[in-house]
Amino acid sequence: TTRGAEGLGVADGEHLLLRDGPEAFADGVEALLGNDPLWARLRENGRRLIETRYTWDRVLLPLEAAVEAAVRLGRG
Repeated sequence: TTRGAEGLGVADGEHLLLRDGPEAFADGVEALLGNDPLWARLRENGRRLIETRYTWDRVLLPLEAAVEAAVRLGRG
């Protein structure tokens, strides 16, 4: 759904199919089942997005640095 994808930096038709409501969701599933090139494109683009934005080192290293900085400030 569009709400479920908020803040993820994804685009409808590029990384996934965004569909709101039961009928639209079913239409999206049907579109994927009948379109191998669409499925392949979404799968590849989605994987690339995850690998570039959401790997552990991309997410946790900045968080670890922020925690370490906060600890240093607290000691100091």
